[in-house]
Amino acid sequence: MDYLEQARILAPEWEAIREAIHRHPEPGNQEFHTAVLVEQRLHALGIRTERPLPTAVVGMLTGRFPGRCAALRADMDALPIREESGAAFASECPGLAHACGHDIHTAAALGAAGTEQGFAARNSPILFSAR
Repeated sequence: MDYLEQARILAPEWEAIREAIHRHPEPGNQEFHTAVLVEQRLHALGIRTERPLPTAVVGMLTGRFPGRCAALRADMDALPIREESGAAFASECPGLAHACGHDIHTAAALGAAGTEQGFAARNSPILFSAR
């Protein structure tokens, strides 16, 4: 399977993850549920993780070659704002919403991790945290 094919296969799952995160927004430094979801998904992909904080996750892609790498980082926190989108996956938490796009940011980083797994040239950290 090539890189693009793997991305196409995994895309519906990343969309579902984005919607789940969007439904359950958490304010900065209180992303406990989101951190657990991210860590579980990384483990399911075979990516080892570390938890430097209860609300932060670092996944480490294993590359094929030694040397310098680039890190990918995603914000997970939501804003203290009432959502009025009417979306089927709208926030279920009064006064909190992912109006900032961090739900997409987190899902996209998970998507990159899932797609890149097995293709990474170098060891690459993927950081998930609040701003």
